[in-house]
Amino acid sequence: MEISVSSLIQGTVPEGVIEVREGKVLLIREREPGVQQVEAVCDRDIFRDFIEQVEGKSRALIGPRDTFDVTEACLLARLSADEGRVVAFAGERDPAP
Repeated sequence: MEISVSSLIQGTVPEGVIEVREGKVLLIREREPGVQQVEAVCDRDIFRDFIEQVEGKSRALIGPRDTFDVTEACLLARLSADEGRVVAFAGERDPAP
């Protein structure tokens, strides 16, 4: 199964910013010029992990709590983009306007 990313996904890391653009993972560092392509490799398949957990063969890479947390983050990111403002997670201090 192939997933294509047509829009920009962006997140910050201590070294700079990570972007997923046109199917590539890019690292833009604060202290270094240019953009570095990062190889994104995982030796596990989340769908296979799920089935093996259901069958009792192993523990899945991503658990139910992680799934809810990621879903909440995605929905809050969409709300933030739609409304043009910073949106905090429930229980976190609301950021200054």
